[in-house]
Amino acid sequence: MRQIPTIALNAFMELVRQPVFLLLFTLAPLIMIVMAAVPYFGFGGTTTGAVNFDVKMVKDGALTVTFLSGLLAAVLCASSSLANEISSGTALAVLSKPVSRLHFILGKYFGIVGAITLGAYFNLIGTLLASRQAYDAYGNPDLVGIITFFIFIGLAYLLAAAANYFMQKPFVPTAVTFMAIGMTIGFLVICMQEKTTAWYYVDSGAGIEASFWDIWKFTENSGLKDGEIWAKRDQDRLFFAEVDLGLLQLSALLLLGLWILSAIALCCSTRLSWMPSLMICSGVFILGLMSDYMMGKAATGGGVLRPGEYLLWEPSSKEPAVEDAFDMEPRGIRRISGLNYSVRLNLTQVEKTTGNFVSPYQGETLDNGVLTVDYGITNSVRLTYEDLRAKVEIDLKTNWNDPIYEAMLLVGRQLLPGEFPVEQWEGSFSKASTQYREKRFLLLDRIMVALEEKQTDLERDPATKDRWENFQYLASQAKLKTTPGHLAFWVFPGEGKLMKWDEREEKHVPLHEGHGWAKILYVLIPNWQLFWLSDSVTPEAEELAELRASMSYKEGQVPWKYVGSASLYAGFYILVMLAGAIWLFENRELS
Repeated sequence: MRQIPTIALNAFMELVRQPVFLLLFTLAPLIMIVMAAVPYFGFGGTTTGAVNFDVKMVKDGALTVTFLSGLLAAVLCASSSLANEISSGTALAVLSKPVSRLHFILGKYFGIVGAITLGAYFNLIGTLLASRQAYDAYGNPDLVGIITFFIFIGLAYLLAAAANYFMQKPFVPTAVTFMAIGMTIGFLVICMQEKTTAWYYVDSGAGIEASFWDIWKFTENSGLKDGEIWAKRDQDRLFFAEVDLGLLQLSALLLLGLWILSAIALCCSTRLSWMPSLMICSGVFILGLMSDYMMGKAATGGGVLRPGEYLLWEPSSKEPAVEDAFDMEPRGIRRISGLNYSVRLNLTQVEKTTGNFVSPYQGETLDNGVLTVDYGITNSVRLTYEDLRAKVEIDLKTNWNDPIYEAMLLVGRQLLPGEFPVEQWEGSFSKASTQYREKRFLLLDRIMVALEEKQTDLERDPATKDRWENFQYLASQAKLKTTPGHLAFWVFPGEGKLMKWDEREEKHVPLHEGHGWAKILYVLIPNWQLFWLSDSVTPEAEELAELRASMSYKEGQVPWKYVGSASLYAGFYILVMLAGAIWLFENRELS
């Protein structure tokens, strides 16, 4: 087993000596920073709107550069590490020693993974800096930070050149080493700078006094000689304050995807040169990006129900009964997309003695996620989007408003005097049961009554006036009658036959339970959408009312738990591809 680390280290050192490796992972971070420095990159989106399109596009662009540069690096590294050694006879020379082909392949893969991980680290630095440097079209560029970053990269190259000239050190690996050190130090130095102060420092025409030492967050009593900017400066004193650390999880997910691509490239390199390997990996990459669209829907089954559309349901038997017709899941609002509803149709029965219609259920109910609807005996039942939306509207609104109610409790508690009674069940608000929800509403009513009684006092006190206005705003938002955003339902077939009108074919098309061929392809081809979650750290306000989104939205983060589960998914594909690479290499004649 000691052979594997030795082979991996040799493969890693061989890869970082390649000029293309240095060039690729120098250009990638620079491209990210250049994107962040371009105004109107997001076509004029601002922070006053629901989405800051400039910042969002910079983040998405940086992640895209990370993925594409990693794809190219994975293919080139695998080809250079294995395919070239096979063609040149180096692999045969190594295997003539007491080295098994299994250990040889595993060592090569770990060496490739090490090189790809180092390149991903360079891209991570560039991505984090791009999230800090990005500004909307009406903001100010971080010229000091951009110049600082370029200085450290240039310094790394100069030191590598000096070591090569005076000490005969190889330029490329030395430059890679200095790049890793220089980019890390440069990133930390930039994070110690305050963007607003730095801008006014270099902009002599701004008319605001500032000095060089005011730029640094660790400087005591630093700031601009202006009252409003002083206040803003004090709010942004934290280290890493302007860096989107949520990109750490996103970069880790992309790294897992690159490890899969490295395994695929290594498997191809056992028989092919770098060009066919690149074509195959690019094909897998493109298919994986479209996996949800091309195969996911066909594998999952069901279909989407949008406003103005309807479903046609036919019972599985001619005998009237209570049947679970289908399941549906709200789409379009991420906060409530985890809700699932089972639609149960109560088919009216006829008494044989009297001939009268009877129904065991009266009216329409929504209980524990089961939507019960009464219908008479017919060959088919027409269910419209509007009917289903109306029946779950209250439940959707309740789930949507939960974060608002929690914020109301928090702000209300801060405004109330200490002697206001504290209930024992206040710590159980997160529970979704009806009991705790009712208690929460009761507490809110008591808080609102108490605050209304002391409203005059609150408005007189400047320290609590803003908080009181915030509470009033939250209360007004909680009273909104409609669920914000564009809502659709993904419908899964249940009992009976479920059909939907197809505009293109101009006929009713049955909603299937999922095709077998699609399920097989969906498993065989890696789904890169599982590793691409950039929208999770950017506002979803395309689907939300602007006022609502600006109040309740908080930039999310991908939980590390999800990264852990994604690593298991990636591990499965890596093991399969490595097994294929070992099998292909064992059966190849090297002489």
